[in-house]
Amino acid sequence: MHEVEQGLSHAATAMTDDEFETAIAALHRRERAFLVAGDTNAASSLMRTKFVLLSTLERRRSEIG
Repeated sequence: MHEVEQGLSHAATAMTDDEFETAIAALHRRERAFLVAGDTNAASSLMRTKFVLLSTLERRRSEIG
């Protein structure tokens, strides 16, 4: 995992599930806006961040359930 993604994953452990869902939704909206604007590099960066949050949330939920 890339250093930035590792840092994000560590910071995400302090987030609540609601904060995860809000952040993921916001990242998705921004990613879509960048894609519409043709900025695929920015969209790709946000997609990677969103994936880290989704993976962390999924892992958390699977450990609890």
